[in-house]
Parts: sequence; C-alpha cells; structure tokens
Amino acid sequence: MTLMVLGVLAGRTQTTEKTSGFYDIKVSYIYSLKGESGKYLWQNKIAIPYGVGLSCSYQFNKNLFSEIGFAFKIEKKKHEYIDGTPPIIPDPGPIYYYIDLYHTYTNRYIDLPIQLHYNFISCKSVNLLAVAGFKGTLFLYHDYWNTYFDGSIRNEYGSDLHVAYCLGLIEKFSISNKLGVFASQNIGSYFYNIKSSYKYKWASSSYNKIFELKIGLNYKIN
Repeated sequence: MTLMVLGVLAGRTQTTEKTSGFYDIKVSYIYSLKGESGKYLWQNKIAIPYGVGLSCSYQFNKNLFSEIGFAFKIEKKKHEYIDGTPPIIPDPGPIYYYIDLYHTYTNRYIDLPIQLHYNFISCKSVNLLAVAGFKGTLFLYHDYWNTYFDGSIRNEYGSDLHVAYCLGLIEKFSISNKLGVFASQNIGSYFYNIKSSYKYKWASSSYNKIFELKIGLNYKIN
C-alpha cells in the first residue's frame, strides 16, 4: 500500500515538473495585408502577400510561452495600360507612347518572428493566447517596366531589411492530445530600417503597417 502511494505521488511530481520545455511545432498558411498610410506605390491600394510558415514554441510555465519562427511570403502583380496612356502625367507635359505599357513586380518576404504568448483562457479543448513580439523582415523585390514614363526600360532588383513590432491573438483548438488546429491575427508596424538598396524613395516606404492572418496545424512535443 505504501509503495502504491509513493508511486502515485512520484507520478504527480513528474507531471507537475513537466511544465517547461519545448512545447509544440506549428505549420501555417499566411495571408497578410500591407500598406502605407496614404499611398501604396502611386495609388491607394493594399497589396496581399501570401505564403507558409513554420515555428516552434517553448513553455516556461502553465501560461507563458515563447515562440521563434520562419515564414516565406510572395506577392506578384502586373499593371497594364492597354491604350498606351501612362497613369501619371510627368512635368513639363504629357508623353505619348506608341506601345502598350505594363509594369510587373514580384516581392518576396522572409520573416523571422520572436514572440511571447500568454494563455489567458483555457477551456477544455480551446485556448486563447495574447501575443506580443518583434520580427525582422528581409524584403526582396523585382520591379520591371517595359517602358517607363521617360521612355526608358526599368528593370530593378533590390532588398530591404526591416524590424517590426507585432501584437495579436491566437485561438487553439485541440483535436487530440497531440494534434490541434489554430488561427491567429497579428497587427503591427515596421519601425526600423536596417538596410535598404532602393533607388527610388517612393518604393522604400511601400509597406509600413501589418495585418496578418494565419491558419494551421500544431503538434505538441512536450
């Protein structure tokens, strides 16, 4: 009898002690909006990068977690001006073209987020977590005009490295003891530019604000 009681107590102790360590791995699909207050490129538009992410979290105690991750997003767009009329009339006056104009760009984003998560609601198979953290974004762009407004061909490649702060929520739903699904929403802003190779200043500020949605699977490893 004594041995049975000691065994139960030892089991409880082990269970209690196992509240820290690597907790879970998340695989996600990312859908984000980016824009500048006022203008995106030369128009009032919002761009929509999309991609995939992978992250791993570490548990400090019952409610506090940290997470580090990696994400890759891409955005492609083509603007066509079929009648050969440019969208902007440059000074000193209009320039007339005899070919159709088009502008294509491909933007790629590599994100490295570091976050803290706090589990403030836990109910059976549902958990809600508050999120706060930072992320670095390496922005790689290719900008091509078949004919620019001054008659030249523009074919630009470059990169930009920014740091942002992010706040958000995560909703987690358990399917089994190990497997679950989650959704998250993040807002934030880029506030520090580490490196830029932009030739044109109007392009370097083409994204400042962040609104990001994620859905995916999480697998518990703890």
